[in-house]
Amino acid sequence: KNTKVTRLKDISRLPRVEILEDRTTPAVANLVGGVLTIDFQTVDSTTEAVVATNDGTSITLTGDVTGAQLSFLIGDVNQLVVGDSGAGTSQSMKFEGTSEFLLTGGVSPSGIESIEVKNGISTGTSNINLQANHSLQISASLTTTLGDIILTTTGGASANQMGLVVSGATVVVSTAGGDITLNGTASGTTNNLHGVVVDTGAKILSGDDGTTFGSINITGQGSTLATGNYNFGVWLDGTNTTIQTTGGNISMTGTGGGTGSSGGNFGTVISAAASVQAGGAGTVQLTGHGNATSTGGGNMGVRV
Repeated sequence: KNTKVTRLKDISRLPRVEILEDRTTPAVANLVGGVLTIDFQTVDSTTEAVVATNDGTSITLTGDVTGAQLSFLIGDVNQLVVGDSGAGTSQSMKFEGTSEFLLTGGVSPSGIESIEVKNGISTGTSNINLQANHSLQISASLTTTLGDIILTTTGGASANQMGLVVSGATVVVSTAGGDITLNGTASGTTNNLHGVVVDTGAKILSGDDGTTFGSINITGQGSTLATGNYNFGVWLDGTNTTIQTTGGNISMTGTGGGTGSSGGNFGTVISAAASVQAGGAGTVQLTGHGNATSTGGGNMGVRV
């Protein structure tokens, strides 16, 4: 008897083991009554990314997303709501395209880790309310008439990212009578992790409708977990970078981050010809808190 052949036959009868690829649970898109809802459903750290693109005719969703329909005529969508029923930890949403998003019912993503706005959004009298856990990057204009604009990041330990960044010479975040709130908290453990940054000529403008004067409130927290230097709370930087109202009040409060021997953690910084102006009876209040616990030097409250 050939025992070698017998053993080979025995091995051939063993069950096969198939290695399956990692698969992302896609977000689910649904359009009902003009409201486009995107629900992120990944429950772990698997990347889940969705891109909304407006080409002037349609709004199309691509990436890790599914639904009965993923391309919609722009006239059929007047509101965008983004949720996170999965509570995953690596979710992102991006707005891009060649034509501004006109969402008269407002836009309100929340619960996901990062949001990037590379194409303009306008909502008329409705609010723009963008909330991200780690990173919110604005490189295109956001506009309302009387709607409020609220931009928020909450921060955390899992990513080395600045909180809220509004950047670009053509970028204008503006309302004709609503209030603007920027509230950013940086994440991570390295350096240069600022809470709120407005730079390279970007403008934050709150106007009025003749009777109602909009205010601007900016609050920033540098990453408190950063072991490196220079983790500002609020940083306005660059020629033509402007924070301005026509009569409403402006309030800015920055708190420097850092830990251990970290230094240079300023609260509020205004540099390189950036300006803050309140018109009419409006007032400007600047508050800064340098890091009070790290042992590095130069943790100033306000630096202009």
